[in-house]
Amino acid sequence: MRQDPRIQTCHYPSLATNWDISADGMTYTFHLRRGVKFHDGTDFGAEDVKATFDRIVFPPKNLLSLRILPIKETVVRDRHTVIMRLSEPGIRTPSSPLSPGAGT
Repeated sequence: MRQDPRIQTCHYPSLATNWDISADGMTYTFHLRRGVKFHDGTDFGAEDVKATFDRIVFPPKNLLSLRILPIKETVVRDRHTVIMRLSEPGIRTPSSPLSPGAGT
């Protein structure tokens, strides 16, 4: 997701085409853009998102992480869908893409 610099609370899909937020704000489902490739030509998908967030939320020993997101679990539903389950609703700042009401 990217943020509109003119409207700090407005977010637009980037690698996700859209996302859904559960009514309780505890589950985010991201629908990923198809056809995205890394610089080396390999396909981008939900497993890549999971690996990235797992490394941030659950870093290897001796690696400092600025765990700023209350992600409890990242689940791959399919190649183009990733689900993030949170330990608390949204996050602490209203301009965050993971705050309630930020979905498209």
